Amino acid sequence: MPDSQGGMQECIRQLCLQTKQYGVQNTVLTVSPNVSRVEELQRPECHLVRFPQSFDVASTALSVQMMKAYAEVVQDSDLIHYHFPWPVADAMHYIHNIDKPYIITYQSDIVKQRFLKVLYAPLMKKFLLGARCITVASPNYLSSSPVLAQFKDKCQVMPLGLDESSYPSNVTKQMAYWTDKLGKEPFFLFVGALRYYKGLQFLIQALEGTNYKLVLAGIGPMEAMLKKEVHSRNLQSQVLFTGFLADEDKVALLQLCHAFVFPSHLRSEAFGISLLEAAMFGKPLISCEIGTGTTFINQDKQTGLVVRPESPGELRDAMRFLMDEGHAKTVAQMGKAARERFEEVFTAQGMGKTCFRIYQEVLGY
Repeated sequence: MPDSQGGMQECIRQLCLQTKQYGVQNTVLTVSPNVSRVEELQRPECHLVRFPQSFDVASTALSVQMMKAYAEVVQDSDLIHYHFPWPVADAMHYIHNIDKPYIITYQSDIVKQRFLKVLYAPLMKKFLLGARCITVASPNYLSSSPVLAQFKDKCQVMPLGLDESSYPSNVTKQMAYWTDKLGKEPFFLFVGALRYYKGLQFLIQALEGTNYKLVLAGIGPMEAMLKKEVHSRNLQSQVLFTGFLADEDKVALLQLCHAFVFPSHLRSEAFGISLLEAAMFGKPLISCEIGTGTTFINQDKQTGLVVRPESPGELRDAMRFLMDEGHAKTVAQMGKAARERFEEVFTAQGMGKTCFRIYQEVLGY
């Protein structure tokens, strides 16, 4: 932020806000496509240094100015907290021979860029080996990642967390708007970027043979393909694409929906902040078992239902279960359990407390 907003950006903001309460002074370095020179902003959560983006290779933003200035910018830091994967960070660390203790928050395996991963592997291994601690958002991801298996002795689970008070509370106008637009029939909701790993084509296929309504909230590179899929299956009356949503509209839809569906089918979906948001709003959940944090958030038959990935039939059966009036009591209990699990495991305050404890351990305080 402010260049890009999303679940992970909000989690990083919360890390800064929550650790600030313990006396941590955070400086965040970021690459921005919206500035032509280095810009420094003093935000409530951190001192933000934005470096102009020079180019982008394989979804990796690079800044020549950051590469040059990195050693100077971090020289007064006691500890560096890297978010992985971003190979540029590894390169800067070793090019400038940075002699600072560092930890890594391991967001995801490198899934899509397989050829580049082979070239990057030696540097990646050295970088991970040098970290004092590697944090991972869920025990599920830790146990299923072939990369993290090599570094288990230095890994700690730090669940991502959200602060409910940072979400809009007065959304009466938006709820009235969406109730008028969607009617009073129950509907399923998905919120997120429309990307290749979200499994939304399988969710659309799951609607065949039903009269269920689905709201797809978000934008992304798969939007045209997904709309074509809806049209080819004659499901236009059941599926609504909202496009980009303001936070007030997102909160309204989260309150109004019957249940939340998150059909991500590839390990590129390392956690699922949108799934966590739905849990925060006490909604029963549907997700797929892909060995990542999605099943850490959504526990099968407790907070919702977990199905096999790429399975329209199992998604359809899960939706039918949640829509069945005979299961109303069970469905309500699932939503309640999702909310309770959020309060117990996934608050921003808990995440900040864990992060500060790790900082203390690394620095010997």
